[in-house]
Amino acid sequence: MLGIVFTEFMEMVEDKFSADILDEVLDTPGLSNDGAYTAVGYYDHTDMIRMVVSLSKIVDLPVDDLIEVFGQHMFSILSGKYPALISDKKSSMDVLESIDTAVHREVIKLYPQAELPEFKCDRHSENHLTMHYRSKRPFSRLALGLMKGCGEHFSETLDIQYSSHDSDDYYLTEFEVRRVDD
Repeated sequence: MLGIVFTEFMEMVEDKFSADILDEVLDTPGLSNDGAYTAVGYYDHTDMIRMVVSLSKIVDLPVDDLIEVFGQHMFSILSGKYPALISDKKSSMDVLESIDTAVHREVIKLYPQAELPEFKCDRHSENHLTMHYRSKRPFSRLALGLMKGCGEHFSETLDIQYSSHDSDDYYLTEFEVRRVDD
């Protein structure tokens, strides 16, 4: 998993909770590198799972909620650091539809060893998109948070329904995304 995901998670924990809570999270037993991460490194996704579970216990919030909030945080960070990835898009639907074809292609240029989830999209209308998520890691709630963060970026209200099922090798989720006109 990309190091930037770890460093931004640590930033979010410190910003939303405190440096002391971040220290507790980084003291979680079993973390590789004794909890030391850099933005340019690659790390096992199980470290992220351990940290989120630890944070959940410390702050008494559900793991899924924390991962989703982190996804929203990540969208704002990534869109700020890499504005070219979304600058030519007119809506959240345009961005979401282009994740595999444009966004992930650029991420691979920056991080060639990245193992990214796959998103296959069916665009039904200007305001309706089905996204088929496939990943070797259990982070569909992170994807959900990123989608919500995208909607916030464009000041759009998104209604997102999802259903998950797992195969032997992959985590699979289908997201029905509808932009709600206010």
